[in-house]
Amino acid sequence: MANYHFEAYAISRGNRKPTRRSVAKRLNYITGLRLHDPYFEETYDRGRSDILDYRIFLPDGSPAEYYDLQHLCDEIEGHEHRTNSQTAMCYTASLPNELSMQEKIRIVEEYAQEFFLPYGLCVIASIHNRGKNDPEQRNPHVHFVVPFRRVESDGFYGNKDRENNRKERLQELREGWSDIVNRAYERNNCPERVSHLSLEAQGEDREPKKYLPPAELWRLRDQDRSRCYTQEQELNKEKKAPSRDIPSLAEGRSR
Repeated sequence: MANYHFEAYAISRGNRKPTRRSVAKRLNYITGLRLHDPYFEETYDRGRSDILDYRIFLPDGSPAEYYDLQHLCDEIEGHEHRTNSQTAMCYTASLPNELSMQEKIRIVEEYAQEFFLPYGLCVIASIHNRGKNDPEQRNPHVHFVVPFRRVESDGFYGNKDRENNRKERLQELREGWSDIVNRAYERNNCPERVSHLSLEAQGEDREPKKYLPPAELWRLRDQDRSRCYTQEQELNKEKKAPSRDIPSLAEGRSR
């Protein structure tokens, strides 16, 4: 069943949430690569096994060394001087379960090329699928990290591009994601379609499903597995326990 999810937030050094303060920490989370944060002087080394594809998209004429993720992190942080600087925007979007890996990659490429690169913005993208070996738990999605500063031949320059932080721009990005996903469905002759609009705006008379982040989904699934295991143990105990209603063979002989 086709589903639509798109969320966005800014990474800021002043954010109270530790996961939203550091570009290096976020990039380590989405790529699984060991990265050092020169501002907070911390190294992040959380590995992952669910990464299907990771790449860096750069505008034409960008420095070639920006394809090195650690160098790119150093450059992003090096151009910020305030303790509460916003460094990048983060986006997470669901990908179609029904389409091939090649199509998922194409969706990500088209999105980066249409909505960020023309504005001189670089993009770090990583596709995840935590339940890739279990059809019932597949959760393909992509993470984008987009620094606020534009890139030229000499690197990051000038003032920040604040457009991506505006409500109108977010609406444009949400709609653009549904358009590109639907384009992929149509290209592959799939009847499914998604919409960035609310169910009410679509005229749907049903309650929306609450989005749960992957960590919460896996916690609930672990609880279900544990509950099922406990129930199975109780059933096995009942099977092994002698019945009180039927006398045992020894009791029958004693009579």
